[in-house]
Amino acid sequence: MLYFASIQDCLNGIYVKEYDCIDSIQALFVSLETEKGKSSFLMDSSVKEKIVQAAAEQFYKYGYSSITMDIIADSLGMSKKTLYTVFTGKYDLLVHVVEYFKKDLSNSVNAILESKDLVYREKFKAFLITIGNKLSAVSHEFIDDLQDNLPEVWESLKHYKMESAYLRFIKLVKEGIKEGYISKQVNINVVVAMYASSIQSLMDDRFMVQLPDTIRKGLPNHPAQTFDAIVQILFNGIEDKQKVSSLDSINSEEKVLLNQDNLS
Repeated sequence: MLYFASIQDCLNGIYVKEYDCIDSIQALFVSLETEKGKSSFLMDSSVKEKIVQAAAEQFYKYGYSSITMDIIADSLGMSKKTLYTVFTGKYDLLVHVVEYFKKDLSNSVNAILESKDLVYREKFKAFLITIGNKLSAVSHEFIDDLQDNLPEVWESLKHYKMESAYLRFIKLVKEGIKEGYISKQVNINVVVAMYASSIQSLMDDRFMVQLPDTIRKGLPNHPAQTFDAIVQILFNGIEDKQKVSSLDSINSEEKVLLNQDNLS
């Protein structure tokens, strides 16, 4: 209102000095542009998503408590003040990061489950690899931080993992049984427990350091390769079927010869 009154005074010839009017008009335009920019920024969902993704990268790697809004702003090349025009604070940003994680994982997994282009074995493999890749991005610094300092956020994330990720895997296993790729005799609960423990253990640095160096060094370098190997074992087992068949044949012949020797 002050700017408009000043401009009106200028129009009425009240200001004697010309630069007073110029300053008043410039101030008005700066104010309008600032409000316009703020509104358009808040409406730009792509900018909001970029902030969430940048925060997620920092939180996942270093934990929540050790990251400040200044660090996130610096990683984006923007001011902290700009962040606060979109999010009320770091906790608000964390909530959005967790929701983004859930949405991103759900969308990725659902796209695989609903795909008409993948045969079942490819779908099963893609499912495990996708889960492995998504979860491998989250460090235990972040998980431990949530468990210790933000239990309500951790409970939300844990509930999602239990109710969403595992239920989707059960759906996938049942689909395999229905289509004949998985034996009807298999215990679904055991398969799901194996799946859950594999993910939990292989993504847990504290578990991995307990393994001998020779085993850890022999593991694949990337989660996708690890889960690919799990798929191969689940479907093919650890037997070399050709050699087992050959060995069974040799053993049968030896038993026949042994029996003949015993009879003679």
